Amino acid sequence: MALFTPAWKKDPISARKAVETMTSQAQLARVVRETYVTKEWRSVKLAAVSRLTDQAALADIAKTDIDRDVRAAALVKLSDQRILADLAKDTGFSDNAYSLLVGNLTDQALLAEVVRSATNFTARQQAIGKLTDQRLLAEYASSDKDVFVRLAAAKRLTDHALAQRIFADLASNEHVGPDAIEYLTDQVLLADIARTSGGLRRRAAVSALTDEGQLTDILLSVLCKDGLSSFDKEARADALEKVDSPQLLVRIVEQGVGVMRKDAIEKLTDCELLSAIANSNDAEQYECTWHETHYDERYKYAESDEDYYRTITMTHTIDLRQTARDRLTALQTDSQPGASTACLSKMSA
Repeated sequence: MALFTPAWKKDPISARKAVETMTSQAQLARVVRETYVTKEWRSVKLAAVSRLTDQAALADIAKTDIDRDVRAAALVKLSDQRILADLAKDTGFSDNAYSLLVGNLTDQALLAEVVRSATNFTARQQAIGKLTDQRLLAEYASSDKDVFVRLAAAKRLTDHALAQRIFADLASNEHVGPDAIEYLTDQVLLADIARTSGGLRRRAAVSALTDEGQLTDILLSVLCKDGLSSFDKEARADALEKVDSPQLLVRIVEQGVGVMRKDAIEKLTDCELLSAIANSNDAEQYECTWHETHYDERYKYAESDEDYYRTITMTHTIDLRQTARDRLTALQTDSQPGASTACLSKMSA
């Protein structure tokens, strides 16, 4: 039976004072292991961890201590590359913990080991993000069983041709396809994906496309139909935003439908053409729908804030000829670049 109780076991205040003067790594590790697991004693355990430098002891605490904050404090202090790699390959840590572990790894051989052997996706992806060995990156990008790891490795390749082949191979994958597509630069391939895919993949392909001719073809072939999904509507807006060629805008006005034509008209600066549209027999109209939220005084005493407001949906039919007239007015008023000084005379013609 012990003749006396150590100061670090008496009470939290005495224990913290005792820990502040401790130098023995074994004793500090014992404090962490044997201190009570209560809120009052947590500061004692954290104080002991803050004075620990023994990497093996810190690794054991990071793996086994019941207190999450204590485990995290131990993780932050780890620097031994071998221990960091072994823990990164271990199981049972949170994603944040794996990020901390791999974040402190700098040894390229050990990073490659983590990519090769770890079971946690976060650990593998973080390790890939720190690898610089192009041979290893090419190997993982080409043949790893995890498509997310392949994509992460391909992003770090300096061999542009190889990276593009990997992105193209991953473009059809349901999990990483949209992300891979954003890194493609082959305009013909991107245009083909935009024409034949749907949803996020089409949206990503249009986002990566820069060829105005291809964008116009896509607008007029697959994005001018009724009943477009929300992704396709975003793709249409993105595609039209990137078309600046007057000739292509005219083509969209002539061959497009509804809102697409209206948006193209609003980008035109050719007053001759705008005047022709404004004075034409083209009677196509489009409906513009939007939602507005208004404070409703009648419900100011409602129990929920949500009940204070009501949403109104409004639909307005607009004539494309009027859109052309409004564009002429805007060009004359704002003196926009490319606008003809004859705009006013065209309006009054």
